[in-house]
Amino acid sequence: MARRVRRPRSRLAQRLRSCSSASGRHSTPAVPQVCRWFEDRGYDREWLSEPGTGYGVHRLTGTPQPMVAGRHMFTFTRHDKGQALGEV
Repeated sequence: MARRVRRPRSRLAQRLRSCSSASGRHSTPAVPQVCRWFEDRGYDREWLSEPGTGYGVHRLTGTPQPMVAGRHMFTFTRHDKGQALGEV
């Protein structure tokens, strides 16, 4: 089963001080790309798991930006069917 890794929304990434990301063993090649997305948005990598798993922690070192009223921070989706479960 193919898994899609979505780019973190920049407003969320800018708002959070520390972020962790994870990917399953089937999508480990996405780890370098996910790390670049965070690092391109003002986050410093603090920790990254060993190859074979995909867990990391980044900390915001740039200036946080205000959230936009009425915008969703993220959306939950089902990996098995790609259907939205709900929004937060």
